[in-house]
Amino acid sequence: MEAMARRLFLALLVALFLMYYTMTMAVVRRRVEIGVLRCLGVSANSILWLFLGEALFLGFFGALAGVPTGLVLAQWTLRTMGQTVSALYTPVIVRNVVIQPYILMEGLALGCIVSLVAGMVSVRDATQVIPREVLHKGSYEASKGLSYRKTALLGLFLLLLALFFSQLRPSGLTNNPAGIAFNPIFGYASALLLLLGFSCLTPLATVSLHSLIHLPLRWISTELRLASHSLVSTLGRSSTAAIAILIGLAMMGGMMIMIKSFRATVEVWINQTVSADLFVIPAARSVSGLEARMSKEVLDELRVVNGILAIDPLQNHRISLNGEQVMLSARDLQVLKDHSRLLMVEGSAQKAVRQAIDHGQVLISEPLAFRHGIKPGNRIDLSTPLGTVGLTVAGVFYDYTTDGGRVLMDRGLFSRYWQDDRITTIGLYLQPGVNSEAIRQGLLQQLGKNHQLLIISNRELRAEILNIFDQTFAITYALEVIAVLVAILGVMNTLFTTILERKREIAILRVLGSTQAQMRKIILYEALLISIIGITLGLAASLLLSQVLIHVINKQSFGWTILFYPSWLSLGQAILSVLLASLLSAYLPARRTSKIRLTEALQYE
Repeated sequence: MEAMARRLFLALLVALFLMYYTMTMAVVRRRVEIGVLRCLGVSANSILWLFLGEALFLGFFGALAGVPTGLVLAQWTLRTMGQTVSALYTPVIVRNVVIQPYILMEGLALGCIVSLVAGMVSVRDATQVIPREVLHKGSYEASKGLSYRKTALLGLFLLLLALFFSQLRPSGLTNNPAGIAFNPIFGYASALLLLLGFSCLTPLATVSLHSLIHLPLRWISTELRLASHSLVSTLGRSSTAAIAILIGLAMMGGMMIMIKSFRATVEVWINQTVSADLFVIPAARSVSGLEARMSKEVLDELRVVNGILAIDPLQNHRISLNGEQVMLSARDLQVLKDHSRLLMVEGSAQKAVRQAIDHGQVLISEPLAFRHGIKPGNRIDLSTPLGTVGLTVAGVFYDYTTDGGRVLMDRGLFSRYWQDDRITTIGLYLQPGVNSEAIRQGLLQQLGKNHQLLIISNRELRAEILNIFDQTFAITYALEVIAVLVAILGVMNTLFTTILERKREIAILRVLGSTQAQMRKIILYEALLISIIGITLGLAASLLLSQVLIHVINKQSFGWTILFYPSWLSLGQAILSVLLASLLSAYLPARRTSKIRLTEALQYE
């Protein structure tokens, strides 16, 4: 649900920006038409409804065209998610997307609503057109200025509000009967307010950059100075383009840091907890998933194999705890204590495991403790074939294998209440100096055919876990690319719009001796300055957004603790990519300046 919410949020942002740029271009191109209509007696409200109708028309047919495209993408996404589910839980075969009419209607409605919202923001200028100025060829039409100080104060207020929402406990909204799964609605609100807050700081950042470089540029570059002045004179347009880059980079950087941090955390956890040299699993795992079992006879045969130091059988069962499905795992805790370790949330792993062995207690995973509010020393009621039994919690350990939670107990305690000796996985610890590959091949010949077993090494298991992790987040990278493409489109549309508005200014500069190369430089410098503003604010926003994703949304959704691990190399690559793409997006607008007809642009009525 968290991933779906992020993708829906990103899709709506993409649609909002696309419609804003489309309608802004429409207004700029048709200013003269608007002026003529106003002279003929058409009211400002009629002009507004005319453009809103156009926005609604584009939104409806755009959403209509997006339905078959969405179905194709859904089919691809479904296959990807099916592979992940098969690897993590149980094999599934996904063939077709189930088309539900109400979801398609919701998509159409959202498309129309987003188009209307974007239209309201972008076509407001159409109602404020002064006919005399528009019809006068010698006038210069500039974008409306912004009260950047008031906007900056609003941005600071929104950032403080984001901080406040990030500290709130998750809401009690839930879809399960136990009422214990949390909906991180305040986390999503915090992320949205964070992006809005930085967006409101963009006009101030633009003006501040202009003030910082305006005087030094007098002796450095006239073209760069004119570009800086142009951004301030069209503050609304330039700020919007910078906001597009800001949001694109913030979404990409925030998600990138979250994924890299999660992966680094999982690697640390694997290195600490997955310590057996070989793992024996039933071959039926590829068909039956975690339901595949091995008989107890496999253990008896393994005990007489030379070179094996210790054997750690694992039994997994799904049980109900307070109305929620959790994983029950039974292991030989003495072997765990002697040859492996658990990463505990607090306290000593050795002490907690010893207590569980001596007093018939259990250990629980961090997500389970978080979702149910369980602490060491509390008792939990487990449903067993012999009835409900209350067991004391000896400790809470970190676990990233399931978001539903895990209860870990000794096999002796499990056998007392469940009386089931079927085994899910067997971990083998080998004696020092023993060739693990030789042991593996020998076990495959001795046990593999009779019991239909697979034996994988520690290295292979770790690689498989990380491979599943990468598959799970593969689709996220495609969404990040889309966000950056929209940012680049924002720069391009802004530059095209400002060129249309500044035809006369460009023509005057050309007449006064400016070359086409100089005019192209001005446009490229504008793109560079917009990128610098968007990247600077976007980098700061991505670092804060990653904190919200890791410590608020993730924690409230799954209960996992994730280490903050910013990948500066990846962030640097993302920044460089956005900067280069922004400069490339200025190429077409820059070429457009050479196509302006000087006599037409300079004619005076």
